[in-house]
Amino acid sequence: MSSTNFNGAVDLILAHEGGYSNDPADPGGETNYGISKRAFPGIDIKKLTRLQAIELYREHYWQPLKCDQLPSGTDLMAFDAAVQHGVPTAAKLLQQAAGVVADGHIGPITMAAVTKQGTCREFAARRMELYASLNHFKRFGGGWSRRLMTIFERAIALRSQL
Repeated sequence: MSSTNFNGAVDLILAHEGGYSNDPADPGGETNYGISKRAFPGIDIKKLTRLQAIELYREHYWQPLKCDQLPSGTDLMAFDAAVQHGVPTAAKLLQQAAGVVADGHIGPITMAAVTKQGTCREFAARRMELYASLNHFKRFGGGWSRRLMTIFERAIALRSQL
């Protein structure tokens, strides 16, 4: 996937994130289109539009992970991980999956390792391990797991189209 396919990736993420929610049990707190008040305290979450959310996703998740430079499929996995776990954690999970030092900085060493090998399966496994370690896994784990499997299946399909 490239930056020209950002729209397809963000549509898939938005389908999982849904609309407005303020579940007291959700560690993200008040969210709309998956954008949380905790991550963006200066934004009126209730009034957030889909287009505003898309731009936040592009600027704060897709671009910092350099998703437009990642191999097809891996970019989707990284983008989804950033949305769910934050950019630094997503970067470290990707680096662990690629077998490089997990410093949270996506640079040439990470890019070379990710490009050389398929990392989607290992990346998904590391994300599942992270989910299982979270206190809220019992309540939200089923949904998180189904989402991860959907993203993983789509990522594999994208890789096979190369």
